[in-house]
Amino acid sequence: MPYRIWLVCTGNTCRSSMAEPMLRRLLDERGIREVEVHSAGLAAVEGAPASPQAIEVMKEEGLDLSGHRAHRLTAREVAAADLILTMTSEHKRTLLQQYPEASGRVFVLREYAEGKELDPLLVRAHVLEQLEDARRRQAIRMPRLKPGENAGNTGSEADKGAGPAPGGAAGAAEAPPSSEAQELLNLQAELAAYDIEDPIGGDRERYRETARRLREALAQVVARLERELSPGNDRGKGGKKESD
Repeated sequence: MPYRIWLVCTGNTCRSSMAEPMLRRLLDERGIREVEVHSAGLAAVEGAPASPQAIEVMKEEGLDLSGHRAHRLTAREVAAADLILTMTSEHKRTLLQQYPEASGRVFVLREYAEGKELDPLLVRAHVLEQLEDARRRQAIRMPRLKPGENAGNTGSEADKGAGPAPGGAAGAAEAPPSSEAQELLNLQAELAAYDIEDPIGGDRERYRETARRLREALAQVVARLERELSPGNDRGKGGKKESD
């Protein structure tokens, strides 16, 4: 059975569409056989062509992307995949929310390439997001204070004559971010460092930079696959075993 790899982004017209032929070529150069490489998007418009800039930049790389057509990833393809490499941590989180059974087979491209483990960060970020959502909902439900009122006084004569307190008509300055909110911002920045950003709408130079980052990460992926797919390795921790 071939080892099936899916490269996944949003629309399958830029990042994953470029990564697919690049990975195929790298695997071929290293003599790694019995590997199928596919690409798809989580929100792809079925049949859409690759972006013109992606086609041009791949042409510079000696690769032909003119015949590429976008494809939306299906549940059957997720189930059959040995390894799914996403362009961002948000893609990974979305996939695992929809297909939790794919845990252990879904990685951010650079996470897998660099041998990192982002799951603890993603779990913690999810918890903090829930806490912040609950805090925002509670703030929305709290009654807005009128000028001259405070939380313990709904409007005595003394308060009414005092006028609004500094900081706005609500009578109170905006509260500083909570420690959880700051931690969430830090986590989001740490996760974003592993993302390959979408070049859509950018100029050709931006697409060249995306291709450069893809090339570097995919070279590391191939080096890891070469180790993990070697005879006797049992296909490594990044994919399904032969018996699956």
